[in-house]
Amino acid sequence: MKKIILTFSLIFAYFINYSQGSIKIYTDLKEETAQFMVWINEEPQDAYPSDEVEIEDLLPGKFIIQVSFNADTIADWVKTIKLKKNEQVVYKVVKMKEIGKEAGKIGRNLNKETREAGDDLIQYYRLVKEREN
Repeated sequence: MKKIILTFSLIFAYFINYSQGSIKIYTDLKEETAQFMVWINEEPQDAYPSDEVEIEDLLPGKFIIQVSFNADTIADWVKTIKLKKNEQVVYKVVKMKEIGKEAGKIGRNLNKETREAGDDLIQYYRLVKEREN
């Protein structure tokens, strides 16, 4: 009986180690506002804003990722992803220079005067999936 329990324990441990994935979010922008904090399923993954966060040892499943940028004028980025077994997902933060349909989707209330003023409010950051293994 002990051999059976030990065998199943080893198989389970192997499966857990083999099936773990990771999520990496980074930016190469040098602006302070491009730094961010990451929450996964409403749990903070870092204590201070930074330009790179990697969350490892994630089991397969559904995750709600929230990226909060280091400026009150920039909307948070929220996405639900389904991580597969042994999957590594990489997102890069990029700065969008023009207003597009995405700006409305992330909660921007941009009127004509704001767009014409050339204010920082019309610039926003977006995460682009770079890689998925």
